[in-house]
Amino acid sequence: MNIAIITACPSGVANSILAAGLLEQAVAKLGWNAKIECQSSVIAPTPLTDADIEQADAIVIAANTTVDTSRFVGKKVYQADISAVAKDATAFLTTAVESAATLEQ
Repeated sequence: MNIAIITACPSGVANSILAAGLLEQAVAKLGWNAKIECQSSVIAPTPLTDADIEQADAIVIAANTTVDTSRFVGKKVYQADISAVAKDATAFLTTAVESAATLEQ
């Protein structure tokens, strides 16, 4: 399974970084492949490339701020509050992939 993940929070500090780390560990546990875009003011972001998005079976967004989803139109997308990641990142990802729906314009 190839997924693309975005984490974001309003202040762009701890929550985004912590969620990205938890999701990275969960991806490894599941044996999946993931590209992660952590929107943070603390670390330099590494935006998802067009290739990352194209190759992703699903786009998972964990954020409690608005994320521009226009680049994901036509892809399966799942969005949830970033706090859901902390409870159980592996279960979060499994649910995200199962529940992702094609994003319309």
